[in-house]
Amino acid sequence: MAEREPRVSVIIPTRNRRHHLVEAIESVFEQTYSDYEIIVVDDGSTDGTKDLLAERYRGRPLVCFSQENRGSSAARNVGIRAARGEFLAFLDSDDLWLPRKLECQIPLFDRNPAVGFVFCGSARMDGRGVLRAREPTREYRGRAVRAMLRKSMMPTPTVVIRKRLVSETGLMYEDLSFGEDWNYWLRIAARCEVDFVPEVLVHYRDTPGGLSQIAFDAFRSGTLRAIESLFRDPATASLFAPYREEALSQAHALVAAQALAGGRFDVARLESWRAIRIRAGNLEGWRVLPRALLGRRLLGALRTLRRGITGGSEGPD
Repeated sequence: MAEREPRVSVIIPTRNRRHHLVEAIESVFEQTYSDYEIIVVDDGSTDGTKDLLAERYRGRPLVCFSQENRGSSAARNVGIRAARGEFLAFLDSDDLWLPRKLECQIPLFDRNPAVGFVFCGSARMDGRGVLRAREPTREYRGRAVRAMLRKSMMPTPTVVIRKRLVSETGLMYEDLSFGEDWNYWLRIAARCEVDFVPEVLVHYRDTPGGLSQIAFDAFRSGTLRAIESLFRDPATASLFAPYREEALSQAHALVAAQALAGGRFDVARLESWRAIRIRAGNLEGWRVLPRALLGRRLLGALRTLRRGITGGSEGPD
């Protein structure tokens, strides 16, 4: 009798993260939903990851593929190609699922065949414990491309997609050094409806060298490239044609806001102005531009003055 295929394929790329990887895998085995397989793709580890998995998880629904170091997108693509499930779920090796994640997400696909992308709330954690939570709002439900362009609320470990959409969308772009997951989620979402579980069901780490950390200059070039790559293939470019100006404008606005937060006022001025020139109605661009024009000294003086007027409470920026 042929072995029945699992309904969910859990794809975990890893490189030299033995300790965290075991915790990530155990968080899958602790799921209250059990119809899954785990696909670990070892992206050139030198810490004995492959041997550890072979010894620890013999006889469990886990398979490990190994490749030379080619990056997380290439590793995820190996997992996507190997997946047998109807759904693809993604987990990074330094992150954790809470036990009810799949139990809460999979029924949303069954409830509405038009839904091809489901995510959930998440919380960032560091060595001191759980920090800020991300809880999605209703504009990320249904046709959610516009909301996803403004702000990505779906870290990679929160996402589950229908595998059949891969045949239409293609694989992740392996030449993107940043935002490759955001780019892929947008390309998927352009072809289906999106739904989410508002509950926090994922904890993701900020660890040195982790996938959630990146230097500003790489963030800047990577963000712009991730959005420009939405127009790389004709089918996806056609789907994004109505959003073209908004997408490009928002990419510059996101960079401008990050530059302002990091005190890079020259870049914030340049990028916010670019955002506004592409799309005059970009509110984020207009929010950043006057602050960037003030510069560090004047902006600091105004904040000091405001604290004096309000008795120490600055209020919202």
